[in-house]
Amino acid sequence: MSFNGGWAPPPWHHQPAPMPSPNGQSWRPYANQQGGGPMRQPPHNHHPHMNPQYQNPHNGWLEILDNPYFSRGVHPPQNHFERNQMQNFNQPPLPPPPVQQRPVLKSPPKIQMNEYVKQTLMNNAHVPGLRSGLQMRNAMQQRAKNRMKGQEQRPKTSMQLMVNFKVFSERIELRWQIPAKRKDLKFIITMLNTKMNSVESIERPCSSAHCEFQVQAGENYKVEIHCKTERDGFLLAYWTRELRAEFSYSELKHLLEKCYQFVTRGIKADPQMHEFRVVYRCKPKVYWDEIHHYCNDVMQKYIKDDNGQPGNLINGKINGLFFSARLLPDLTLPQFSPFGNVRMIVNAFLILNPERHNFYFSDFYCNKNIHYVTIVICVVDSETDRYCREKLVKLNPLSNPFVKLIPPPDRFGQWRFYINYTLWVELYYTEDLQLDMGQFSAIMATGAGTSKIGGLPNNKNCNLCNLYPRKKKVVEAVEEVAAVADLDSTMATILREDARVDSDVADTLVYLIDRVEERSLTAEELAEKLDPELVKAVEEMNKAVNKEESLFGSIAKNLSDFVSGFNKRKDALIQEIRKLRNS
Repeated sequence: MSFNGGWAPPPWHHQPAPMPSPNGQSWRPYANQQGGGPMRQPPHNHHPHMNPQYQNPHNGWLEILDNPYFSRGVHPPQNHFERNQMQNFNQPPLPPPPVQQRPVLKSPPKIQMNEYVKQTLMNNAHVPGLRSGLQMRNAMQQRAKNRMKGQEQRPKTSMQLMVNFKVFSERIELRWQIPAKRKDLKFIITMLNTKMNSVESIERPCSSAHCEFQVQAGENYKVEIHCKTERDGFLLAYWTRELRAEFSYSELKHLLEKCYQFVTRGIKADPQMHEFRVVYRCKPKVYWDEIHHYCNDVMQKYIKDDNGQPGNLINGKINGLFFSARLLPDLTLPQFSPFGNVRMIVNAFLILNPERHNFYFSDFYCNKNIHYVTIVICVVDSETDRYCREKLVKLNPLSNPFVKLIPPPDRFGQWRFYINYTLWVELYYTEDLQLDMGQFSAIMATGAGTSKIGGLPNNKNCNLCNLYPRKKKVVEAVEEVAAVADLDSTMATILREDARVDSDVADTLVYLIDRVEERSLTAEELAEKLDPELVKAVEEMNKAVNKEESLFGSIAKNLSDFVSGFNKRKDALIQEIRKLRNS
């Protein structure tokens, strides 16, 4: 490099090239195979004053190159691939391929509800499970949404307080870590009952790091803890949480033990159980009509109401459908129900198959004189099953005193189902069901003819089914009359005759009168009491729901007969082979 005239020329620029070898080859061994670049090519018009060595055509510089872009004045063959490709550049671009239009899927026409059906639903708004009933049930969940909207956020200037809490049905325990080693701190604990809108506040010094509140089972509480300085009230740490007073796992186990004691009654013997093959669900006719006409024959599950113990772990948490399997002493289905005048009967194996379902204990309670136990049935590994596995007590379907299953003796046999009749076993199935999975029949509705929206509260004075029974309070009979005045039932009739009758005595009389009436009616007398239009409507419902079942049922029956016959012939052939071997 020269600093006087800029960049110096390369050393080979004007130096004479060596003479070619005698055999005519270039002195560069690679020049015969690979030509030089465009910078090495000499000009086409050779001047006489130029060095004659540049005019030597055999020095390897003017060899025909394979690549036409690095040659000057040398034309490649006309059939060269790249030249042909270059000719395509001058052609007009091809039009884009047509875009295939996706077919527009038209949504099915929305079924319009006529005025008659709408008015019928409004008149039966008290029926749980209907659209209007579901809207009323969702009102109790709207409170939780409103609380989330008004929930205050933690101030940005404060740190998060570390708090451990334990929730029980009657109390809530709080324990926290002190954020700083200071003696001028205080803790203010505030608990708000979101339903009653009542506030309870407690102040603790810095030496105390725990607190306990007495709560009411089933209520929701908003708990806040503020850590402040005593001098100027500066907020150092903050914590808040929405909690529901409900059973802990230890309390639920204790409730299960009380249920065991009630079933056995202190007698070390097998529980009193009877066999059943079907389960049933009773609802008003309008409930089934809406499912058939507007729900595509799918009985959809809905949220569990507040029936039973207020601290129940499934109230307002999971969705399901109630079924029963209780039979009369003569092992026949009851012809009366307080829940509706149409009964759906389903094969017990469909919802109690132990290979597909898990069983959980969730509740034990009573209203007045009848005790109930609630068994939750979930499909294995479903979302509801994962929740129940964490919160509830799992039961062994082959050995429990409530719903007991006996496996078949061989692979061709059937499962046998037994249910306890010393108390009322409620089967809470947590999946949807098709109407074509059952049969319908008309029955007599007693009382209000439907279940109550929100559920009935449990008897909190019973010592048999309450963990913390309360002392019985004297309630004016006038309030009890007002509570049942709108019901055309035996209870209302008794209380209207004599308002001074004790409620427990009246409830016992109601139970006995209803049971005697059920057992005294024959099938003919029941058929006379039933509404002929209701019976005709139920028959039409069975035909409409099961019109496709006959075809699939015949195919399934033929397939089952073929499989059973094939297995019998196979077993017989195996026995013959064994006999030949032994002989």
